[in-house]
Amino acid sequence: MFYKAKVFNDRKAMSDIMRTRDPKFMKRIGSQVVGFDQSKWFKISIQVMAIATYYKYSLNRDLRLQLFETSGAEIIEVNPTDKRWGIGLPMDDWRIRDKNEWKGTNILGRMLTMCRDKLLQNPKFSHDKNLMLKEIKESLDAARSVGCLVER
Repeated sequence: MFYKAKVFNDRKAMSDIMRTRDPKFMKRIGSQVVGFDQSKWFKISIQVMAIATYYKYSLNRDLRLQLFETSGAEIIEVNPTDKRWGIGLPMDDWRIRDKNEWKGTNILGRMLTMCRDKLLQNPKFSHDKNLMLKEIKESLDAARSVGCLVER
């Protein structure tokens, strides 16, 4: 949201965004940026979001570990009102399981999946990756020990 305000030179919005820690308030400020031009923002928003997403997860270990926990899974942005960033369906809709039924493009979900995979390949985060793999192994071992895991 800060960069959105910066692109359109809304200094008050930039200042307000920097003063809050509430993501919902940041989003509200971002939706009211003075001088906003949808067509201009549309052209650059995916690149801006990709950069912001990478730095968000590379700089915050807790968030990175949560992202790593999704390893091997496709991430989807389940949002019934957003067909650009999400799949355009609510969480309780059976169609979320079938890509052919999605109403949106899932840009954010695909972006998070690519970001996760890129971070997992980064040697800088090998300790976090190994920690995640260790936790998965321990969970599988625990499931095996009580007969909850059927081997193929």
